[in-house]
Amino acid sequence: MRALISSVIARPLESLLYITVLLTVAIIMTTPYYYVALIVPLLVLFIMMSNRKPAYVYYMIVFLIPFGAYRTLSEAGHIKIHYLLAVILILYLLFKSFNMRHLPSELKSNLWPFMISLYVVTILTAMYSPYPEDAYPMLAQFAAAIAFITIGMYFIDKEALVKQIPAIVVYSVTLSSFLGVIGYLFNIALFAQKTEVEGEFKRGMGGSMDPNNTALIILFVLPLVAEMVTWAKNQTYKLLYMAFYVINMLAIYYTWSRSGAIFGILITAVIFLRHVKKINVNLIFLQIFFVLLIGAVVIGALPEKYMKHFGNITESKQDASIERRGTYVTVALDSFMKHPLIGTGLGTFRDIYAETDIARKFSRSGEDLRRFAHNTYLEYLVGVSSIGLLCFIALELRVVLNFYTARKNFLKNGEELYASYSAAYMFSFIAVILYLFMFSEAFHKVFLLSVSIAHVAHRLSLEKKQ
Repeated sequence: MRALISSVIARPLESLLYITVLLTVAIIMTTPYYYVALIVPLLVLFIMMSNRKPAYVYYMIVFLIPFGAYRTLSEAGHIKIHYLLAVILILYLLFKSFNMRHLPSELKSNLWPFMISLYVVTILTAMYSPYPEDAYPMLAQFAAAIAFITIGMYFIDKEALVKQIPAIVVYSVTLSSFLGVIGYLFNIALFAQKTEVEGEFKRGMGGSMDPNNTALIILFVLPLVAEMVTWAKNQTYKLLYMAFYVINMLAIYYTWSRSGAIFGILITAVIFLRHVKKINVNLIFLQIFFVLLIGAVVIGALPEKYMKHFGNITESKQDASIERRGTYVTVALDSFMKHPLIGTGLGTFRDIYAETDIARKFSRSGEDLRRFAHNTYLEYLVGVSSIGLLCFIALELRVVLNFYTARKNFLKNGEELYASYSAAYMFSFIAVILYLFMFSEAFHKVFLLSVSIAHVAHRLSLEKKQ
């Protein structure tokens, strides 16, 4: 007994965590979700088992990013696999911090002032929001986003920056893209979505729950696929990664996302210009032929309906979705003028839009009037007003600057591989923040992953080469 008491006194915080685990299990046992109680001790056991290789748990979270439709363990969607894995890593960091009596030095970052400022603004807007049922849950999502960024800052090391992370992201996204292509071609409902625009057609989704989300994730990965082609050790891997690029481009088009298709073409053009100097002269004609083959395969695989759907992008009167997107801007600006200082709370645009006559004008029978703005920046403008939007944009600029500085420092240190990957990550991030003008997602996983990587690349670039 004395030994037990001495142990508790010696490590009070660690003992408190164990007591918290036991109390959590006891509390859960009294709820309708009693079956979840078993997960808590299993988490603790998994922490102990993964103590030697905790980074593998983080890699599992990264791998699951493109599989949003299959990350839940309950029908209600409250229990998510990546949340459980993140809890393991957070507890691991807490135990490590308690033992060291201070936070790990890897977490010191120039990004924290921007994230904390944005979080404070989000809290204030939620407190005064006329839609608290939407604004307050966003605070929890924001906290989860910060947790994800934090574990990335710690568990991504120098080797993972150019090996594990690119490989995991590229392989997982390509697998999701392949499932989207297969789902589209063979009418597999798990990986494709039927909808109606100018008649019924399908949209490939892969492992995601939304075709536009699938397009965003693919756009993020394209520069990384190109980077892996460039640094592949042999021609077999080069051809494999080129095939990955074709699969991802096909998957973008099969999402029927017009903005995704345009971005895909532009990114491909920039990638070619960026890497053309690195092309092996002896293989240049083969690789040019392969690029042309990619174009032929992608264009040839597109259905006639797609070309008609794509052609309506400049004709708002012929396409209700284009015309409706214009109304989002009108409603957002009107809401901003009514709440210029404090906003209405992050995540509240849908409620505001649903209350307008415009929403009823474009509604179909039985359709939910609540619509996203299809523009993350409009979501921030409405939710956290100009101050919050400026904080968000400042965070984006700081991330880009971190990547740019990391590339410059790595080149100065003679580390070309790390400099090249820093540039590729920066390219991917820029593609994401531009695509957010067409997509609503305040805390997208690839955005958060980029924030973590930007911190790690910047920190490592400041270290002297061994």
